[in-house]
Amino acid sequence: MSPTILLPLAAAATAPFTARALDRARAPIPGKLAAILTALATAAVTAGRAAGATPVWWLPIPIALTVIAVPLALADLRHLRLPDILTLPAYPLIGAAIGAAAFGGGGPSPIARAAAGALLFGGAHALVARLAPGSLGAGDVKLSGSLGMVLGAAGWPHLALAAVLAALLSLAFAMVRTARTRAGARARRAAARRPAVPPAAGPRPAAAPGRAESEPAFDPDSARPVVGSGRPESARVPGPHLAGPAAGPRPAPLPGQAESASAADPRSAKPPGGPPPALPPRPTAPFSGPRVPHGPALLAATWLCALFPGAP
Repeated sequence: MSPTILLPLAAAATAPFTARALDRARAPIPGKLAAILTALATAAVTAGRAAGATPVWWLPIPIALTVIAVPLALADLRHLRLPDILTLPAYPLIGAAIGAAAFGGGGPSPIARAAAGALLFGGAHALVARLAPGSLGAGDVKLSGSLGMVLGAAGWPHLALAAVLAALLSLAFAMVRTARTRAGARARRAAARRPAVPPAAGPRPAAAPGRAESEPAFDPDSARPVVGSGRPESARVPGPHLAGPAAGPRPAPLPGQAESASAADPRSAKPPGGPPPALPPRPTAPFSGPRVPHGPALLAATWLCALFPGAP
């Protein structure tokens, strides 16, 4: 069987295992979609090899990256998480692929560049997460080291290229997400401004037995009976809601009681003077940008750079 078909099938066969691992990490992903995307991405890698853009000894590196990148990107898009169950095993897996590429014809230089790339790329992301808390998650920082190994092995310019490309992809994703959020808010406001549908008119209920058809209902909120009810005004008994303190002269203060004691009268009580105490300011997050997953953009940028490695 041709490697162009065998390699995508072998890569797709890893999707059930990565999906099961993410299920245990409480970040489930659709296994069939992960298998399809893994096969398509691996087919693109082998197509680059057939076109001459990728040397044979380099193939283990982008294939190992694809096996890890696809399930991690799906997990980050669905759950905003990059679980350790895949980010940490990425280091030995990609390291083994770089070692295989070095012994397959790449020489020792990709190994040295991979180690330096892991330190530079991972250290840069750790510094950004330190200076701007909330801009990057812990999973992004853990993932950046293994991706730096791939970029370093591909060539020094790939480190800067992947960083710029990942930032542009994250910005595009944030713009799309903001536009969708605003469109949903406008739709909710438009639905709230729609007039309420009046209730449909129906037949009046039949009068109770023994009650005249023309006798109107008694209004409990009125001090006088409804006209035409036939009930005398003396039959109206005020309810509790009509009762209140009788207005009259205020009693004189008792001997020895200060005249200022009338301030205790609840009817003349006033709130204490002075402005109300100021509330403490609400704490704000150090990073107020749109909350978008940076992992998928970082993985996509690294995968694109891995398709076109530099000189060994």
